Amino acid sequence: MLSSHSEQLHCTGFPTVHAIVMLEGTMNLTGEARPFVEQLNTVKRMQKIPSHLFLLEVWKACIVGLIESPAGTDELKWTAFTFLKIPQVLSKLKKFWLADQDFNEDLNTAFEYLLKLTPLLDKADQRCNCDCVGLLLQECHKLTLLSNHHLDNLVAKRTADREHAPRPTESNTIQPNPGLILRAEPTVTNILKTMDADHSKSPEGLLGVLGHMLTGKSLDLLLAAAAATGKLKSFASKAASTRALLFDISFLMLCHVAQTYGSEVDLLFMVINFSSLGEGGVLLSTNQLLGVRKGPVSSEFFFFFIKMYLRSHTTSYSEISSWSKHRFALKWL
Repeated sequence: MLSSHSEQLHCTGFPTVHAIVMLEGTMNLTGEARPFVEQLNTVKRMQKIPSHLFLLEVWKACIVGLIESPAGTDELKWTAFTFLKIPQVLSKLKKFWLADQDFNEDLNTAFEYLLKLTPLLDKADQRCNCDCVGLLLQECHKLTLLSNHHLDNLVAKRTADREHAPRPTESNTIQPNPGLILRAEPTVTNILKTMDADHSKSPEGLLGVLGHMLTGKSLDLLLAAAAATGKLKSFASKAASTRALLFDISFLMLCHVAQTYGSEVDLLFMVINFSSLGEGGVLLSTNQLLGVRKGPVSSEFFFFFIKMYLRSHTTSYSEISSWSKHRFALKWL
């Protein structure tokens, strides 16, 4: 099948597909997979793109994104998008294939073409310090998008090509982000189960979990994995504890989520975020802070919120003292 389409390898540029994938990976990691799947399918049908070349273009866009993404959080986001979200998207896209078409065979052919782009793949492997195609093949195989025969054949070809690839300049002791992201995905599920348990009598277990998440770049890895698998909103919607230490940790984590992935979840934290956090160096009074209190929210919650607000927005004891007329709030500092 590959030889019958070899002449098409020189005309595989489909910029619309490339642009949609790049836009989704850069701007909409937390979005649901279904609208993205429908967009891709619409473009494929309207432009009458051959199935194997369409899938090839999706993978090319992902590889380019891995290479060009800025280091740090953006790199983690794109890694999660490529290795977690895209295989799930392809699994849903498979349902749009016609009855006389074999999705698995088309995907295998797309990978065959992708393996011919050796310089691009070598560049991605150098950037990520791992075998990117090998990991992608494993993820597709888990979702039954590739047969065992196709998997073994493609892995063998890429392994042979990598024998002649430039060696990474970074230390081999550095753990590759793709591997960390793939290990973080099941951890997210376990953390959500832990947070759903009742910790009112013994919060030490939850405190230990949250504390571990804040070490190193664990939080960024877990958030990226949660965003790519559609679990970020579930994580951000968990109720904050009224205990001081748990609240401090969970509130700071919510702040980080809002700053990194935006505020798409309409919950109490977002009401506070939009209504109470000062902008442009302007501080809000406690009257304004307490003015957003609506619904069944405990006063203790707001006292702790005020404490966090004062800690974050004041620089000296004299500034805090200027709030002394609100003693009911200051006693919690």
